[in-house]
Amino acid sequence: MKIQKWTTKFKPEEETTLTSVWINLPDLPWHFYKWDALCRIVSPIGTPIVMDKVTLSKTRPTMAKVRVEIDLTKTRVHEVAVEIRNSTGDMEVFI
Repeated sequence: MKIQKWTTKFKPEEETTLTSVWINLPDLPWHFYKWDALCRIVSPIGTPIVMDKVTLSKTRPTMAKVRVEIDLTKTRVHEVAVEIRNSTGDMEVFI
């Protein structure tokens, strides 16, 4: 049995190359623990589906987790660089 996002094109007799995986985002600043920010961060990896309950409640400040749907036939992304503008206006990058 495989759990996947429902679509109108779903056909149970056909195999799919899509699967969902949990993405861990260690040391992510807590103000990024919002759905729109997390979606922008993980979108290069795949389609965001849901964040875990601990990330949603912001009770684990060391890591955010997001479930993402990926296509197994495409090249996998192993890291994403996040750019933010700091209080002085300079761009900071963290991976």
